[in-house]
This record gives sequence, C-alpha cells and structure tokens, in this order.
Amino acid sequence: ADVRAGAERPRVVCGGGVVLGDAAAALRAVVEHLQAAVVDTREGKGGFDSRHPLFAGTAWNNKRLRPVIDDADVILAVGSRYQAIGIAPGQRLVHIDVDPDQIGRNAPADVAVAGDARRTLEALLVALDRRFPPRASRAAVVGAMREQTQAALRAVGPQAAMIDALRAGMPDDALVVADTTTVAYMAHMLLPVYEPRSYFSTSYMGTLGFGYPAALGVKYGRPDRPVVTITGDGGFLFAATEMATAVQHGIHTVTVLFDDGAYGNSNRDQRENYAGKEYGTLLRNPDWVRFAGAFGVEAEVVPQVDRLADAVRAACAADRSVLVVHPMDRLPSVF
Repeated sequence: ADVRAGAERPRVVCGGGVVLGDAAAALRAVVEHLQAAVVDTREGKGGFDSRHPLFAGTAWNNKRLRPVIDDADVILAVGSRYQAIGIAPGQRLVHIDVDPDQIGRNAPADVAVAGDARRTLEALLVALDRRFPPRASRAAVVGAMREQTQAALRAVGPQAAMIDALRAGMPDDALVVADTTTVAYMAHMLLPVYEPRSYFSTSYMGTLGFGYPAALGVKYGRPDRPVVTITGDGGFLFAATEMATAVQHGIHTVTVLFDDGAYGNSNRDQRENYAGKEYGTLLRNPDWVRFAGAFGVEAEVVPQVDRLADAVRAACAADRSVLVVHPMDRLPSVF
C-alpha cells in the first residue's frame, strides 16, 4: 500500500488469477481508488470490464501497449505469470499471486505478496483507504491511451473489422471460445469482454483445434448462455466431426469459421521466411454447407464482412447448431 500510495502513473495488470479467484469486484474497487490504467492478459480477459473507462487494453503479444506499460512508475500485477510484459528501468513491481513460485519468475518483484487474489485485494483496499482518499478521475488520460492502442491495432489489416462484426453480432452475455487462428489473435487483443469466465482460450499452450470441442464443454456447463467459437478452417477440421456429438446431444453452439484455405499462420511464415515456398500448409476444404448439413448442422457462407454481424446475431438467437463461414484472403500478421 505504501508503494502504491507513492505512484503517480500507476498501472494494474489483471491476470487469469483474478478470474479464477472471483476477484473482479475487489480489483475494480482497488483500480477506482488508485485511478490506475488497467491492462489485462489473455487469460485475464473479463476480469476487468473492457467497457470501463480505466481499461487500456490487452497485453498479449501486443507491442502497441508498450507505451502504456513503459510509462508506469508502479505496476500492480494480480494473478499473472507476468510473462512477456517486462519491467522498464525505474519501474517498481508489486506482484500478487496465490502461488508464490510464480512471483518473480518472469520479472523481479519489488514487493511480493503470496495470497488469494480477492482476499488480498480487499485487504489492500483497506490499507489504501487509510493512506489517501480515492484519487481524481484519470478516465480521459486512460481513454486517450486506449484509443491510440486500438487505432494501431486497426491499422494491421482486415482482422479488426471482423472482430468488430463479431462483437456487434453477439449478445453481451455470449461466451466466446477462441481457437488458435489469425482472427482469434486479434480477438485476444481487441475483442471487448465484459465479465469473468466469458472468454476461453488455449492459454499459453497455443493448441490448434481446441476451439470447437472446448465450446461444446462450455455450452454443456452453461446451457443458458450463447456460446460462440472463433476458429479457422485448419483448426476446425481437427475436430469438426464433433458436430455429430453436438447434434446428438443437443449441445448447440455458434461456430464462426474464417476460411483462408490454409494453415494461415504457418503458411505466412513459409512465404515470408522461406522464399515463398509452401509445404504442407495449403488445405483442400469441403463444401462447408453440405459438410455441416450431413451432421444436421445449419451452415451459411457469408463472404461480406458487413453481413457478418447479422449472421452471427441470427445464429445466436437460434436454438440449433450453426456454422457461419467467412471466406477470406490470407491475413497479415497481427504481430
């Protein structure tokens, strides 16, 4: 609390431990007392509402957030391995994690606090309140940071428009499962997420093909909520026959498939780094409508990005399994 009290440019990193530790409300209270800019991680998405005026962005491999992080004088990391975020010269790190072995693993901590995220943050708020009252709003400053970061992401390529369409088409309470694919990479960095346990990724494993079968598990656990998978053609084909499971057992989800006819990221690596030679990364895909229909899944091909939101909206409202396919050209790297 003493370290945080002396901070002029505080930042907070919201990790997956905030979600798993049911600490979202406690984190928000600390953030609003400090008026700190919040950066979440991929695993921490939803631990802090992306619509909050103090939300700055997601740090997952996002070099566009470096100015936000590097400008901090004190960083409070909660429930995070703090991997690939780093510490700039002169910064101080306060690291809270339930697992003491995680503290200091990826960056030296000036203050190490091993403890449950929610209970520790609640105690921290009491200690902060004893030292100073809630600070004046810094929403305008953080908002400018967020706008600059998002503008840089939108300049990458068509992925940003795809993410905007997905968010516009999904209801606020949708649960999102992000596979390992180029559009999902942009989702990690740009898709707004509003509450804990509503965004599911492969975490640091990067498992191709995870998305669709994981979505069936998410839907089984929360049958009252729409579940949307963001996947690519290569990843979806790893477990596409699980459409039989979905229909047989009535586990209905919405799958949004971005089809570039390749294992897109690997194909781009080959073309850019090996003189354009492509080997084993091009795909011969099925007729998606006929393929899904053979299992009893409704499918629609949506070539236009500006029609994607309406297609996703209709699919989320339907009480059946739906596959929405968006054919596209190869995409530039979000990195």
